[in-house]
Amino acid sequence: MARRRLGAVVELPEAHRLEVEGIRAVCGYRGVSRIDPHVTVIAPFNLSYADWPSLRRCFLEVVGESAPFRVRIGEVMTFEPSLSVVALCVADLDGGLKIVRDRLLASCGLSDHPERDFRPHVTLADGLTSVETAELLRLLRGVEWEIEITAISILELPSRVGSARWRSVVSPLLGETRRVVRGPLLLSLVTFVSLEREETCSEEGYFVGGANRISDHLTDGAMPLRDSEDENSVGPEMTSVDHGIVVAAYVGSNEVGRVVASRLAPGIFSLRYFRVSEVEYRGSGVGRAIFDHLLEYLRRNDGRFLLAPAESPLDGFLTVLGFEERNDSVLAQLVNPYGTILKVRSFSIR
Repeated sequence: MARRRLGAVVELPEAHRLEVEGIRAVCGYRGVSRIDPHVTVIAPFNLSYADWPSLRRCFLEVVGESAPFRVRIGEVMTFEPSLSVVALCVADLDGGLKIVRDRLLASCGLSDHPERDFRPHVTLADGLTSVETAELLRLLRGVEWEIEITAISILELPSRVGSARWRSVVSPLLGETRRVVRGPLLLSLVTFVSLEREETCSEEGYFVGGANRISDHLTDGAMPLRDSEDENSVGPEMTSVDHGIVVAAYVGSNEVGRVVASRLAPGIFSLRYFRVSEVEYRGSGVGRAIFDHLLEYLRRNDGRFLLAPAESPLDGFLTVLGFEERNDSVLAQLVNPYGTILKVRSFSIR
């Protein structure tokens, strides 16, 4: 039976990730070349493909209902008696890391290595000599960062052979789950970052028809800022390599709708996908609840503009929700450095 190799981690913020990468480079990336700097929450485990949907749902719920927390990264350490591994110790300042870990183990049917103490850390190198370890310990004395953690990620190793690297699959945001009532429905709204195309565009939604659909320009999570079909377009293809923000609505364990937006540039998001799953849920306020939650997220993350396909059936809906349509020339000033924009309508986020 085919199985996935997964693990749960805290991925470091970009600035700190780059600093750790610099240290790793000095060490020749020994033992760490297949995974980005991280703090392990749940050690790698195997899972059948059939069990993935239920684990994913549980993971989203547990993380979304847990609060963000702070950690201090510093104090270079080794794992005695072996001195070949050098890492940065991670102090769980308010106990939030342990709380999330314990909830995941208890609620999602996961197990860890009971014979090992949980010692959160960021690995710098594995396979050093005792002399190299001593020198690295000396050089890194005094390194310390305090960081707020806002997401927990599931990573996957696509293949255990060759140079395959661990990749992020889904990253629910801590404390972003909301429960709202719409008529007779109790909705659970979950917010997460997804890098899997099947997670974001697996079912028919609004952007599946017409020559100018956004999904025509998607390639595994990337959307060009210039029209790739226009031979006269100039400038590089600026792709949304940042992330896809997903707000999904659940009734019980059933997902009944979702919206996906990607950040193209600071303050500019594109509306990639939207659906309400069942006819019985359409017109019941599910769509509005999803977009209200997305709008709240965009406002808190400096969102200024939202792009949607021209002649989209969502135009009137977006205006009612608090999005104000803007003249394309305003948006063009923001994106002209990258080339010609897709034929879209732009809305400012009020």
